[in-house]
Amino acid sequence: MDLTGRDVHRAVISRLTVAPILALLLCACGGSGSGGPAAPPPQNRPPTVSVIARASVDEQVAGAIVTSVQISDPDGDSVEVSVSDERFEVSGGNLKLKDGESLKFEDETTIEVTITADDGTDSVSETVRVTVNRFEPGVQFTDA
Repeated sequence: MDLTGRDVHRAVISRLTVAPILALLLCACGGSGSGGPAAPPPQNRPPTVSVIARASVDEQVAGAIVTSVQISDPDGDSVEVSVSDERFEVSGGNLKLKDGESLKFEDETTIEVTITADDGTDSVSETVRVTVNRFEPGVQFTDA
C-alpha cells in the first residue's frame, strides 16, 4: 500500500482533531458520566439558642447559675457565643454570673441579657429576661 503525502497529512490531521474534541466533550459533561448538572453546594443553616428554664437568680450570690441554655449548629460548625451584659457568661450549658459577680435586688429586679451564637456565616440571638430574687434575712427554707 502506497501512501501519498496527502494521505499521511489527512491521517495526522484526523488524529489531531479527534483528541481535542473528545477532551472537550469529557470536560463539558464533567467527566463523571452522570450527565446531570452538578449539585449546588449545601447552604449554611444558622445556629440555634434555646433557653431551657425560667431565668432567675438570688441576689448577692456570686457566680450563680441563672438558667440552662442549649446552643447548637445543625451543620456541625463551631459556634462563638457572646453575651450582651459583661457580668454574665455561657459556660457548661448554663447562663451564669461570672465568678465574683453578683446582683442586688435593690439595684435591679429584672435584667435583659441577649445571648448571640455565631457560626461565622450566620448568627442568631435570644433575649433572656432574668429575675433577681430578693434575699430576706432571717427566712430559712427547709425541705418538707
